[in-house]
Amino acid sequence: MDRYNKELAEYKKSPLQSTVAPVKLKLPTWQDYKKEFNAIRLEKYPFTYEVTKYASQQAFANFGKAVSNYFENVKKRKKAKVKQNSKKRKAFFPKFKKKSYQQGKFYIGGDQVKIVTGQACSKKLENHSTKQYMNIPNFGYVQLKEELRFNGHINGVTISQRADRIYASFSIKITDEEYIRTHKAAVQNNTAAGIDLGLKSALMLSDGISIDSPKPLKAKLRKLSRLQRQLNRKQHPRTKDDKTEWSRNYIKFSKKVSKLYLEITNIREDFSQKITSVLANHYEYLCMEDLNVKGMMANCKIL
Repeated sequence: MDRYNKELAEYKKSPLQSTVAPVKLKLPTWQDYKKEFNAIRLEKYPFTYEVTKYASQQAFANFGKAVSNYFENVKKRKKAKVKQNSKKRKAFFPKFKKKSYQQGKFYIGGDQVKIVTGQACSKKLENHSTKQYMNIPNFGYVQLKEELRFNGHINGVTISQRADRIYASFSIKITDEEYIRTHKAAVQNNTAAGIDLGLKSALMLSDGISIDSPKPLKAKLRKLSRLQRQLNRKQHPRTKDDKTEWSRNYIKFSKKVSKLYLEITNIREDFSQKITSVLANHYEYLCMEDLNVKGMMANCKIL
């Protein structure tokens, strides 16, 4: 684009009428990248045939959505005439995900998802189990820890890894009757509450209720610092140009650190999900103030 703008400016200044106007290059779409990948897939990436086709296809679709969101944010920023150094509506170009032993995800389309009851990986347990199993293409049946709570058409499944846990997130299309059956009705008694985001307490309601938030990081900070010190002593590359390989002990301790981080994250997410559900079910109208609480907490003079 910089080259095009430069040539366009030179063309406008040029007095010669016979000068050919520069042609604005069309950016390739995610479908173009997918076609290029499929052309060299068998030769350079044969391992992609060992998994479901959606694992490689959905990555291009996600990339296209991220790029389109970036350009939309840039357009909104220009229309709003936001300054270049301002943090308001800051637009970032999508970055590559970092490879990790503790994180990863892939997508499976709804046409390849199959949920059965009584299936098992072992022939001895086959048809003797009452739990649900999901069939992963090119892998087999895997037992689900929890049964599906909704009855409907499965649009797709995203299987993700966080530390030592594997999660399956289902996208299901349900009917209005199924929604009423599976969701509790909210209290409709014209109740209202104002929410004040506190620094010491998580929430302060206008009716005098104070809600304290859990502080899992403070409770587990000593254990976290000990594991990180042990992790840093293991053999691993210290810089980008360092070609030292990761040792097995480094991988083992990195999994321990990520598992502890996952515990902290789960406690925080569990608190936020439960408190928002309680507020939505018991109050019909909620009002909140717009404050930069994170910035206020960074200022040591406020506390």
